[in-house]
Amino acid sequence: MSSVDLGSPSRPVQPAPRGTQIILGVLVAVIASVLVNAVVAWVVTLVDPEGVPTGLTFSEYAPLTAVGVLAGAAGWATIRRFASRPRSVLRVLAPVVVGVSFVPDFVVLTAGASLINVAGLLIMHIAVAVIAILVLERVLPLSGRRAGLVRRAV
Repeated sequence: MSSVDLGSPSRPVQPAPRGTQIILGVLVAVIASVLVNAVVAWVVTLVDPEGVPTGLTFSEYAPLTAVGVLAGAAGWATIRRFASRPRSVLRVLAPVVVGVSFVPDFVVLTAGASLINVAGLLIMHIAVAVIAILVLERVLPLSGRRAGLVRRAV
């Protein structure tokens, strides 16, 4: 007769994060992302004062930043819950999603925005992704605390 070990799941069981921690973490990510994007937009307008600030006004980037962070958090939570190897999935998916998010920036470039303007938009996308990943690793940790999606110095 074969024995079945029900005590050790094939995948480490994640502790359930508290709802308030998740909400506060995502809110922190949104606020930090909007603040960083405000600095990037300000620097771009200083460097390129004659350019038309396409996508660099608060009313343009703030709502899209919030939507991006919320979508990223939803995707992270879904992958965390259903993927057998969420860290591996996110290690591939996060850069792909950021790369896809660059497409509208290059469309703006072909429509006449300056290179500096588009570089600012690209920097904004990268900054939001980095901030969201750093926060989500804390509030919705993947399997194991030691090895993060972003490598940490030992």
